[in-house]
Amino acid sequence: MTDNYLSSFHRRQSLLLIYDVLVLVAGAFRASEIENEYIGQVSDDLKADLNQRAGPVSQALREASDTVVAEISDSGAEVVNQVKHSQLATDKA
Repeated sequence: MTDNYLSSFHRRQSLLLIYDVLVLVAGAFRASEIENEYIGQVSDDLKADLNQRAGPVSQALREASDTVVAEISDSGAEVVNQVKHSQLATDKA
């Protein structure tokens, strides 16, 4: 009965079946100690390289963001001044 329920459930939920298969396949291909040793070093080197590059990129993004905020603030101030001048001109007329 349980087998029928599971097969019926998996027929209705095909994505879940695909997930189950992927979990089983991933479990079958566990990395060996030698693979972990070599790939681990490559992974550590890659992380260090990315962290080293992240600082300057982050700084550049912060500067660009500050520039955009300043420009928007200036534009907003200009619009407010134009509206005030337009209201003064309308009130005088």
